[in-house]
Amino acid sequence: MVPLKETSPGNYAYLYDRVAVAEKRPQRYGTQGRCIGDKKWKAFEVENPDQLDARRASVGLMPQAEYEAIFTFCTLAMVPPSEK
Repeated sequence: MVPLKETSPGNYAYLYDRVAVAEKRPQRYGTQGRCIGDKKWKAFEVENPDQLDARRASVGLMPQAEYEAIFTFCTLAMVPPSEK
């Protein structure tokens, strides 16, 4: 769908990661994660983390550190008790 311009590369990245996480595989673009503390969010496992920002840039996504900083809504109440 991306080559046909029927969806954006960014939308593809989010869908790819959602499917990967659901299938218990490492995600490619670091779009899916969880709150890990007060105003702190972390992506689930990512394949080849050293190349993450390059992959994100290739589909028009901001660097991972900037993306993680957006999640200011995270609170300690959102962290499962087993992870505190």
